[in-house]
Amino acid sequence: MIFWRTPLLAAISFSLMGQARDDRYEPLLRALALTGAQMAQLAEAPPTPVRTAPTGGRVRAYNLGSRPFVLPQAGDLIPGSVLDSAQQAKLAEIGKAVQRWQTAAGAVNLGLIDAREWPWGWACPVSSDAFVKEFALSSVQLTEFEQLQEAARQPLRDQALAMQKRRRESIDSGISENSPELVQLTTEMSQLWKQEADTRPPHDAALAVLNETQRARLAEFQADLELAREAVALHLIVQPAGRNAEVLCH
Repeated sequence: MIFWRTPLLAAISFSLMGQARDDRYEPLLRALALTGAQMAQLAEAPPTPVRTAPTGGRVRAYNLGSRPFVLPQAGDLIPGSVLDSAQQAKLAEIGKAVQRWQTAAGAVNLGLIDAREWPWGWACPVSSDAFVKEFALSSVQLTEFEQLQEAARQPLRDQALAMQKRRRESIDSGISENSPELVQLTTEMSQLWKQEADTRPPHDAALAVLNETQRARLAEFQADLELAREAVALHLIVQPAGRNAEVLCH
């Protein structure tokens, strides 16, 4: 009896792992109507970096013998032979979400979405103009967003200014800028200024600024980004390397 239990337990474990993976990508599974067999073929390891970039938003097979090859851009679709033509067409639509990086940046700036909702994270200051235009924000709404951001930043700004005053008074009293006390104070002050600059309006308050139609459109955009994140995780959409990895910096 002992000899057949190990393979059986291994099979059960594999099945449970597969189920967990299916649950993890449930929205994408539904959107592309992926079968269990297809999911089993989708490796989670990064694909070979040598590829021909797809054109026209459609999935194209690798051609490792082609020279020169074109480096893919963010949002290009990685060829997936396990996908049928209908799934490839749907994947191309999902891939369009990452072309709306300026809209995503604006939503992050305004506190409407978390930076982690963007497939590659977010770390660079970008104007909110694209989001404002696409979601038709009014001048009254923009004023409300500015007020929310100021209210969120003011306490941090006050702390940093108090530290700045204390540092100046310490130097005027004869304490060296290089003293451990002032070096530590300067470090803490710099961290506060960075935190102040990175602070966005509180999410719930920001969401309340939008009208019902805008909130519905935002929910649709977030659903599109979720599908894109899952497609990136399964290496169906290209994740750029190096400096191009941060699309929102451009």
